[in-house]
Amino acid sequence: MNLIVKPSQIGGEIIAPSSKGHTIAALFASLLAGGRSKIYEPLYSRDVDTAIYAVRRFGGSVQKGERDLVVDSPPRPWWPRVVNSRRSSTVLRHSIVTAALAPGISLVYGDSHTNSTPVDELAGALKKIGAEVVTTNGRPPVAVKGPLSRGCCEGETVGASDGESLAALLLASPLLGFAIKRAGTHSWHHVAVALHVLRGFGAKISFDGGIYYPDKPYGPGAYAVPGDYVNAAPLLLAGAIAGRITVRRLDPEDPQGEKVFLNILAQAGAKLKAGESSVEVVGTGSLEGFEADVSETPSLAPVLAVLAAYAKGRSVIKGVSHLRLKEGGNLKPLVSNLRRLKVKARPRCEGDCLEVYGEGYVEGGTAKGYGDPRMTMAFAVAGLASRRGVKVTGASRYKDYYPGFVEDLRSVGAIIEAD
Repeated sequence: MNLIVKPSQIGGEIIAPSSKGHTIAALFASLLAGGRSKIYEPLYSRDVDTAIYAVRRFGGSVQKGERDLVVDSPPRPWWPRVVNSRRSSTVLRHSIVTAALAPGISLVYGDSHTNSTPVDELAGALKKIGAEVVTTNGRPPVAVKGPLSRGCCEGETVGASDGESLAALLLASPLLGFAIKRAGTHSWHHVAVALHVLRGFGAKISFDGGIYYPDKPYGPGAYAVPGDYVNAAPLLLAGAIAGRITVRRLDPEDPQGEKVFLNILAQAGAKLKAGESSVEVVGTGSLEGFEADVSETPSLAPVLAVLAAYAKGRSVIKGVSHLRLKEGGNLKPLVSNLRRLKVKARPRCEGDCLEVYGEGYVEGGTAKGYGDPRMTMAFAVAGLASRRGVKVTGASRYKDYYPGFVEDLRSVGAIIEAD
């Protein structure tokens, strides 16, 4: 599937999609909590469907409503399962941790891309608290033998340096009793999501000296999924370069790390107005170069790269070495796409920085999706203010994250064709 985006002047309002990360974490928390839980305003997407499938594989029952999910957790003990996490590294890691609570041997794996995800650190953490874990040279498929029982690991402390692994461990921590040492600095929005979900289910987690301590376990409950700053970022970018947009259902108090994108837009010269649950962005037609660090929010790298392309002068995006943990795999696809649109860009700092020299406009051309939803959406938005339009090839994976992306942009005036 390709997206063809023609120069467009946009204006209007869009309701932010629900957060995929919160929806997936809430599904696994519901499974671990026992009993019946309800999840309100979930995102329905391919990755969420994968999470629902995984929960069912572990014996949970999931009923899909128009605006809610009802999850019934199975009576213990669970049967060991074979779980295919498909293309979701988030579902992969949550499934590996969940498998440690099931008796017998479970096998967790994904597609060829997901099977390249490093999981040796997560496996090491689970081994330390008593699970038997065998990886394939530090990557999936992963065999896990449980069960770990409630309260089994009080007084133990395990470490994690990537946000997705820590988030998966956090969901099990209040039930099993182990603490988690924060040992790195990237993708911490996953941690913020997990903490938000845990508090919604009644857990209490304290943080002291770089360690998360479980103070109170959680049980079944009701959880409302917030709007997603990650998926809202391309919409906000569209307002900054191609007109005016208001995105509703964005909580200014939400702990999502990607909220920092608002500050970067303002730094680059866009006009912002934040309401109680909305953000309006107005393009000024005169954006300036900026500096940003995506060590903790690598998902923002593609939208920041496009913003830099439209900004006049030099922009520097630091922390891009962490892109190896995301769908695009590394910095090369991002640099390649910018150059395809005739934008000057180069890696610096031994691959940890992206330097972009913007002219204040983008000529247009053909970009590649590279199997990365964030890349696809960012470079589709790049076409809105370009001189010749932008074609994004291999674009179908945006539906995994934000199925309504094209329709929402069309509703505010974007001219987008799909073939």
